[in-house]
Amino acid sequence: MARALGLGSHAMSVVGRTFGEVEGVTLVPVGGGLRSLGERLFDTAERYPDERFLIGREQASTYAATWNRIMKLAAGLAGGSSPFVGIFAERGEFAYLSILAALAAGKTYVPLNARMPDDKLAAIVNLSELDTICVGAGMVQRAGSIAGMARREVRAICETMPETAEPDVGARLESAASFDQPLTGPRTVEQADGGAYLFFTSGSTGQPKGVLVRHENVLAYLDYICPRYGYGPGDVHSQTFELSFDLSVHDMMCAWTTGGAIVPLVGGALLAPQRLLVKHQITCWFSVPSVALLMQRQRALMPESLSTLRVSLFCGEALPAGLSDAWKSAAPRSVVDNLYGPTEATIAITHYRWGGDEKDADIRHGLTPIGNPFDGQRAEILDADSGLLVKTNAPATGELVLAGSQVTGGYYNAPEITAQRYRRIDDVLWYRTGDLVERDEHGVLHFLGRLDFQIKMNGYRIELAEVENALRKAAATDEAVVVPWPADGGPVEQLIAVVAGTALEADVIRSGLARLLAGYLMPRRIEVWDDLPVNINSKFDRKAIIAKLSGTTR
Repeated sequence: MARALGLGSHAMSVVGRTFGEVEGVTLVPVGGGLRSLGERLFDTAERYPDERFLIGREQASTYAATWNRIMKLAAGLAGGSSPFVGIFAERGEFAYLSILAALAAGKTYVPLNARMPDDKLAAIVNLSELDTICVGAGMVQRAGSIAGMARREVRAICETMPETAEPDVGARLESAASFDQPLTGPRTVEQADGGAYLFFTSGSTGQPKGVLVRHENVLAYLDYICPRYGYGPGDVHSQTFELSFDLSVHDMMCAWTTGGAIVPLVGGALLAPQRLLVKHQITCWFSVPSVALLMQRQRALMPESLSTLRVSLFCGEALPAGLSDAWKSAAPRSVVDNLYGPTEATIAITHYRWGGDEKDADIRHGLTPIGNPFDGQRAEILDADSGLLVKTNAPATGELVLAGSQVTGGYYNAPEITAQRYRRIDDVLWYRTGDLVERDEHGVLHFLGRLDFQIKMNGYRIELAEVENALRKAAATDEAVVVPWPADGGPVEQLIAVVAGTALEADVIRSGLARLLAGYLMPRRIEVWDDLPVNINSKFDRKAIIAKLSGTTR
């Protein structure tokens, strides 16, 4: 595949595409048949050399200019004893180039989030046996310290070399600028299991567990999702997710395998995204609902205020139905889809299109449904008593299990944890999500909460999602969390409600809540905060809420 960039055809313009009518557009080829992400990405760069690739603060870069740099860095990453390359850089050009260079070099990339504590990062370095890390500006010394903590000899490929180097603490420094002979084409995938990326999530024990997502998993996702939304040249995609959050893969790969560009929203831009959304004429939006809730509080979701959007996607946490309505009003020419899927099922695996005419009977607990599985994928309900699948499409409530070409094969080097969460039924491998869902008479799936969000208090079995739905109504806000207390895993004595984004006092909220809930479901305390804390993935941070409550209940 020794081909020179810059010889591909000129890209088609997005002009003429009908906003909001994605089913009827002419689909842009997404490189079907290419065996790896590296090949597909390289092929796109050849076909659309003059299209915008990345839109930054100062200027946009093109595919041709960017991919020449990527292939030089890929040459420096090729080889070595480990199939993995760590990415320790803030979201931005160098991080993106490093990810794509790793894929072009046949490597599996492992994102390392700088907001995680050093001991967790050192554990990830050890678990993935990293010997090479691409390190962003200003992060070299910390990378060396983490390597030293992990007691591994690591090669740190630096975006910028430090002017003065501290004593060696485990990292051998090389400059990314020192590689000047590019690869002529993508290398064969080195990882025996065909890994595209290895993401680490914290389990209930706090010990990171690795999810190895294969090229075939990601390509199955792209082959469905890109035609569904008609992604192609001229599209401008938002990028709101941390690189250690697997939803970031959607933004990067959907854009860069179809000739689109991305706009990273970081720092203050993520707190007020509407400015960049309008400035850069973003056409394809993707975020967790919490970001949209913040925009709603800032009065950014006024009618037609997001008129450039033609595709709007949400995933990562429950999407309030009222927020779907507000977004649809602000982006009337956009489809609004709620996606659902754990990392173990590759980004997302079910979807629901918000029509705007939903009745109360169409939703559960005030939340937008998670809908139906992608074509070719399976989503069923596991009967807790029999351990068997409930008959397909029959109304039922229970744990959601997933199967299909997007579902990964287990946790990396963790057979015990894999055996707990993956199960073979009728010779099909199923992933147990731990999510409680209801399937209605139309076969539509509704997210009800985590199974561990079911609690027992004073002899009653309580769904926290039910209480939170009533709380959202009584407080006239979608920013509402209910916490069982005490939160130490022992017997639950009471519920504590925390809300933000409301002008109502706690007593008024309590009165409204009393009209909606049975007495045994009523929170004993209601607190009104200015903001609810969010975690590194912009989701409501229940652990931080509990920690703050702990400081006020002693």
